[in-house]
Amino acid sequence: MVDVFVRGELIPFLAHDLRLKETCRSTARKLKGSLVGKLSNTEHRMLVSIGDRVTRELLAQGVKPDICVIDLREQRSRAEYPRESLGELDLYKVKVCNNPPGFITKEAWKSFLESVVLAMNGMKVLLIVNGEEDLIGYPAALLLPMGSVFVYGQPRLGMVKVTITPDVRIKVFRELLECFTPLD
Repeated sequence: MVDVFVRGELIPFLAHDLRLKETCRSTARKLKGSLVGKLSNTEHRMLVSIGDRVTRELLAQGVKPDICVIDLREQRSRAEYPRESLGELDLYKVKVCNNPPGFITKEAWKSFLESVVLAMNGMKVLLIVNGEEDLIGYPAALLLPMGSVFVYGQPRLGMVKVTITPDVRIKVFRELLECFTPLD
């Protein structure tokens, strides 16, 4: 079971698969941070890329995220990686999890948490999601150390940077309670 504390509150429902409510799809698509063009390797405690295009863009900029979360798809089409990007990813430990579209599975929570622990011990991690990685920003916001950053892609806008703060965690926690249904 994944136990997470937000201002002293235990969130036990993270031990369940969570399904995004249809009424909250627009909420999940809203920007969670600020649009950015470039990042450096040194402006954060830990850096996570979520999404194939973002991962490819950061690697092309010479930025090596601590954790890369991809699903090998880009806007529902197979993602292409230039040979030089794949070479960069050779240095990463590969983990795989299942996470269907519109869900955050307990397997995805656990795999992301394990990736964070590995990254905190100096290892780079490539988490390949069978299904869809779009909602992994929620686990990132709750499981990354304070001061860490995750970056994801917002279609037609660019890269969005989210820095982990107590306020971000509270906002994400509230959104999880409001917008997801735990399943047995």
